[in-house]
Amino acid sequence: MAVIEVNNVWKAYCDRKKETATIVLKDLSLTIEENEFVCVIGPSGCGKTTLLNLIAGFEKPQRGEILYRGEKITGPSVNRAVVFQEYSLFPWLSVLKNVEFSLKKYANKKERTAVAKKYLEMVGLSEFMDYRPSDLSGGMKQRVAIARTLAMEPDVLLMDEPFSSLDEQTRSKLDNEILDIWLKNKKTFLYITHNIDEALLLGTRIVMLSTTPGTVAGEWLLPEGKKNLSSEELVAIKNDIMKKLQTCSCTAGVIQMGDTYE
Repeated sequence: MAVIEVNNVWKAYCDRKKETATIVLKDLSLTIEENEFVCVIGPSGCGKTTLLNLIAGFEKPQRGEILYRGEKITGPSVNRAVVFQEYSLFPWLSVLKNVEFSLKKYANKKERTAVAKKYLEMVGLSEFMDYRPSDLSGGMKQRVAIARTLAMEPDVLLMDEPFSSLDEQTRSKLDNEILDIWLKNKKTFLYITHNIDEALLLGTRIVMLSTTPGTVAGEWLLPEGKKNLSSEELVAIKNDIMKKLQTCSCTAGVIQMGDTYE
């Protein structure tokens, strides 16, 4: 059974002043299997974050359905945890307390602390447990957010361009840490990015969405042992993706409110 199934999903946003609706996703179907690391790329505004929000259960489609392990998604769940672009930390809490906050399922405080410390060590922040977020760099704040998400032990991790605001050196370091975490834990990842090199590094599969209204415009399956690929093979895949990215487009999906989707 697939972990996530997106079946013929349509998503639109209404502008009641203009009495129009913009179709963001159009008849989109996508399946994510156990332990896959799926990177979603595409032009700005193509619906990547909207797709993630739908899978997270933050929003609902107008048409179609999204399933988690065969059950229809009707709202958020701890089984599908999200790491956002923003750090979303509590500034008045220490690093340790920020991670502990997500562990309410553990009734015992000693157990919560032990689990939080385990995941802070995993992201290399053991020495900063007593610091406040204001004392940390941007990359360190995002590590805390990742540790907090991992500590929840979700089945699926949804990551929305988590390193887009960071400098290239920090981003590269965190990309490799995420890859290492995935290799060790083998959870199912959906990762939104604009960066093709990042997608090639992290993904077992790359999915490209077309311009609005977004639908699947291309897919590339990458072997788990990508380090065994020659640089020429990776360059060929990258060139194919870039070529497809330049040509993938759809007509803008603006309709009058009350019209039916076609």
